[in-house]
Amino acid sequence: MTPLKIIEGWVVCYPKRILFLTLFLGASVVPSLLFLKNDPSPHLLPVSHPARQALQQLREDFTGTNSGVFIMLEAKDTIFKTNTLERIQRLTEAIQNMQLLSTEDLEALNVIAEQMSGKEGLRLQKLLPKEVKDLNDMFWMEFEEMRETLENEGRWFPEWNSLLRNIEVRSAPVVEVTSISNTDDIYGSEEGLKIEKIFEVIPETPGEMKSLRRRVLENDLFRNSFFSEDGLRTGIFVELAMDEDDSENLYSTYIELERIFEENPGVDKHYIAGFPI
Repeated sequence: MTPLKIIEGWVVCYPKRILFLTLFLGASVVPSLLFLKNDPSPHLLPVSHPARQALQQLREDFTGTNSGVFIMLEAKDTIFKTNTLERIQRLTEAIQNMQLLSTEDLEALNVIAEQMSGKEGLRLQKLLPKEVKDLNDMFWMEFEEMRETLENEGRWFPEWNSLLRNIEVRSAPVVEVTSISNTDDIYGSEEGLKIEKIFEVIPETPGEMKSLRRRVLENDLFRNSFFSEDGLRTGIFVELAMDEDDSENLYSTYIELERIFEENPGVDKHYIAGFPI
């Protein structure tokens, strides 16, 4: 007797039990439907999908469209105090200068130097530093010159592109950091429209701090981003250079952000969020 015949026999002989079992199994999955979520993440689509290509074109045409991280600082009393503002300044600068480079990246560049032929290969070997921290802007400027020369002469290997793209992202993973310490305050005056930093120097007197607080709280553009209604919270926005599906570098970014907070401690709590951290 085939399995199909056995099932048919059960249905004919025990119709009420089969019906009850079907209803029970159907009802048991209903609660899980309440937790279903629509994930609009574009990285679930293939790279060739029109929607993902349109997003990539958008990022090439406009700034501020890359994946990002939102950091919230929460104070016990107020964010408008010297210690908190100084910490925000330090964090903003440290995050902007953040790097993810490791010795493996330096080793990869050494492999490329060995594969290069002619004087460019020898030049790169001499140019490469011994420490990964010395891969500075000057190095990348000279490297770009060598790359351009090799491409013009047809001696640049296409397989190097993805490797170098990854190293470039790791050398400068942050496109831009925006916080209350470096944001422009745009307001009207008798002389016209004025654009200036919210503060160049942290206020020292209670009167100056009160004036800063009033300027920030009166600006609707900063509401729920650089300050909360109660003045206890402020945000730091980090635009990243990497793609959403670059899980390795995204995780490294999170680890590095936590390290930066450890090196810049404070009494204010911090929370790191935002897709895809």
